[in-house]
Amino acid sequence: MITPGLSQAAIEELRVQGAPGSTTIELLRALAGQYTRSPRCSFPAPDGMSWSDGEAIDELLGRMFAREHKDYPGESHPFVIICLAKAADASAFERLLLRTIENFLKDEAKGTSRGKVRRRLDETLLKNDERFVNVSNDLWCLTEFEGEIWQGDLEQLEDAAFSVRGVEVLTWNTAGPTSKDSAHAVLTVVQSILRKARGAVRTQDLARLLQARFDLLNDPLEPPPLVERDEESTPDDNPAEGTWAVVHANDLFAALSPKERALVPVLHDPSRWAAATQLGSAEAVALARALKQRLALATHDDEDYGAVLERLLDLCTRVTSSVQDD
Repeated sequence: MITPGLSQAAIEELRVQGAPGSTTIELLRALAGQYTRSPRCSFPAPDGMSWSDGEAIDELLGRMFAREHKDYPGESHPFVIICLAKAADASAFERLLLRTIENFLKDEAKGTSRGKVRRRLDETLLKNDERFVNVSNDLWCLTEFEGEIWQGDLEQLEDAAFSVRGVEVLTWNTAGPTSKDSAHAVLTVVQSILRKARGAVRTQDLARLLQARFDLLNDPLEPPPLVERDEESTPDDNPAEGTWAVVHANDLFAALSPKERALVPVLHDPSRWAAATQLGSAEAVALARALKQRLALATHDDEDYGAVLERLLDLCTRVTSSVQDD
């Protein structure tokens, strides 16, 4: 609920100061809270926060102020001034700011992996399949359950997603049409989710559940960087035998294929992937991406991940050098 007169007071403040002050910030916080807590908003709050938390609202406004506008380089508040210039009165100013907040969250979502999955569901996959019905802008259900909205625990729907066996997403292009097999896998899981829900589910939640089910729909995790071996380094620079870092690195090394071992020393340099693996460009990229993901998952919670990767790099460099010498 916006305090009566707050919008007009913010307008007067902006006209006098030429920049947002405490009154304008108060209005922005109220409007951002009003939108993010409304049924229209399906965008998640920052990790570990809720839209009912003032800190989440302040973080959102901070990102909005930080984004530059092409017509106002270096300015930290162009969206406020633009809305003020277009507004005929206080009510119009509120509406313009609300629309700007909504559009900003939409733009952010489009740039995330979940946002991209969400857009593909809305714009092609679900839209072009007669099994699914679009209840509103971002709500989908099966034809037999049209009208009801899911309001239960998403963990139940996650169980439904993982209960589907025999389908996997093996390729997921960032642009262009989705492959037939990938589309089949995604839509089969969505059908299972919606059948369990017995109602409409937000696209944002469907995208989240699909990402949990199919790892390839997420952005690849980046492991700590593997760099080229310093020519002056020696085995004495490595951790002592028997330490956790060495044991972990040895286990990782043993699980790698010969081509993966050849990739490790050049993982920092995509231009060398094909030559190192003696694969075609597409196959080498796929193998390198999978290896990065694997190393990231294997070391993400290790305090000594640097020592682990250093040892692994040393082992793989030795093997690669030995093969080349032969």
